[in-house]
Amino acid sequence: MTTQISCSKPLIGILLFLSLTANVFFGGMVVGKHMYGGDLGGFKVGKLLGALQSLSPESRDKAVASAEKDWPAVQAQLKAVREKRDAVKQLLVKPDYKEEDLDKAMADVRTELNKLIDVAQTLGKGVLKNVTPEERQKLIRMLPRPPAE
Repeated sequence: MTTQISCSKPLIGILLFLSLTANVFFGGMVVGKHMYGGDLGGFKVGKLLGALQSLSPESRDKAVASAEKDWPAVQAQLKAVREKRDAVKQLLVKPDYKEEDLDKAMADVRTELNKLIDVAQTLGKGVLKNVTPEERQKLIRMLPRPPAE
């Protein structure tokens, strides 16, 4: 007997958001690895998908509705981050650039990334408060953990 899980647009949005959040988090780990050494370890996106699929239909509907409400803010912040990163790239392709300008542009990227983290956490908290305590605990246990030092 096989079970079929319906993939609606909001569920795909949540999955993409979780993937993005993981990328932002693990992107910092990659930068840290290259700057300070160490091993990145493996990250399994499949665990995120399985975790969301484990929700009851009622909780999944509530979680999707919550994510849909906060998703426009995440999209807007993603656009802002992209624009600031493009500004850094534009500086770096110039034959000559001022280091102060690059420092300012990179600070702008960090500021926008921090805002992205804030809206992402708001979305995540909204999703988690719409599931039962048991489902929340199960979701948290199913999420991948960063490697131990």
